[in-house]
Amino acid sequence: DDTDCDDAHGTAYPGGAETWYDGVDGDCDGSSDFDADSDSWDSEDYGGYDCDDYDASSYPGLYWYVPADFPTIQEAIDAACHLDTIEVAAGTWVENIDYGSKELYVFGADGSASTTLDGAYNGRPVVTLMYGGLDGFTITNGLAYYGGGVYLNGANGVAMSGLVVEDNYASTYGGGIYLGSSTDIAIRESVVSSNESGNYGGGIALYYYSDSSNPALTITDTTISSNVADYGGGVSASYGSYGTLVLDGVVVSDN
Repeated sequence: DDTDCDDAHGTAYPGGAETWYDGVDGDCDGSSDFDADSDSWDSEDYGGYDCDDYDASSYPGLYWYVPADFPTIQEAIDAACHLDTIEVAAGTWVENIDYGSKELYVFGADGSASTTLDGAYNGRPVVTLMYGGLDGFTITNGLAYYGGGVYLNGANGVAMSGLVVEDNYASTYGGGIYLGSSTDIAIRESVVSSNESGNYGGGIALYYYSDSSNPALTITDTTISSNVADYGGGVSASYGSYGTLVLDGVVVSDN
């Protein structure tokens, strides 16, 4: 009849029972079948961005505080949804943080002079991310095969600013920062200093980037100094890195 929203399914009718995630509007209320908590965000398991679709208070775009809401940065990242913001209090945080595939904005509330991410030389990059932003940290004591300080692989649209990336080591590429197959990455108002690579890019290494239509990396108002590598002490672009590298107001010295 005219009130039946889906005459092809006998279980779908006004006032009927809703079975979530089966693609059928069982109660004919017109709402998404992939939004069980009715917060207007579909579940991330079904193409949306809601990381907890059974809790209407959890949805993309929330604001979290470390340590007020979570004792560590990684615990905040693990609990966060897509597009959430994580504010980190001043102090030294001995962590190796990984955004996974989430697009998050993580920042040190009092800036890099007061907020440090210390990787403790434990064999992993200090920060791993593919999307989102990172701002206001000193990143140090990273030790990894690629990207001792910051590791981006397959990343897109990442914005980093107000960072001091120093005293990190990578055995192959990118003592300070490594970008592999990444595009549209921005580094602004930062310092990349005293990092070392056993091969390419003591400060920053670009690896396997070949889309010449988009900039792989844009660096603005940043100092890259006193970094060491066999090839490209300051910045290295190698093995298919044919995309555009843009430097604006950048000082590259003593590498």
